[in-house]
Amino acid sequence: MPFSGYICKIKNEVVSPAECERCARRGAPAACPLTAPVVSGMSLGIRSRDDFTCTELLGCLRQVRLKREHEYYLDPKELYWAFRGQLLHDVAQRWVRRGDEDAVAERRFSARVFLDAPPISGQPDLVYKDRGHVVDYKTSRRLPGMWKTYRCRKCGEVM
Repeated sequence: MPFSGYICKIKNEVVSPAECERCARRGAPAACPLTAPVVSGMSLGIRSRDDFTCTELLGCLRQVRLKREHEYYLDPKELYWAFRGQLLHDVAQRWVRRGDEDAVAERRFSARVFLDAPPISGQPDLVYKDRGHVVDYKTSRRLPGMWKTYRCRKCGEVM
């Protein structure tokens, strides 16, 4: 996997995810806010795939390619927001497992767009099948606001 570790601002060096987790478990230096479960969760959130996600395609494609071909290190601050998002995703999964037959949480869908290229995939946070409603959570500092809907410019249908 190209992700190789964290940039530790406290030690002023790069460390592997396992080293960072061990340090946090032992009681990281006072200036470090990380705990072992948070480091573990952040590390688990980084996964390598052969397909491309919708988020990757909307971002910098050069960065996506470089991260797939070369080792890279991240500041834990860059991953904390994604970790917070993972917590919300876990809540949605638990809710669906309680028995809602018309809801799907955290299932990856993929489609081949070009025959000679890897598929494009996406993982909605929550899908209400009976309503045709897709929910994609974003973490922010405030409570969620109004729901956004998108209408087709040609036919006016809500997408």
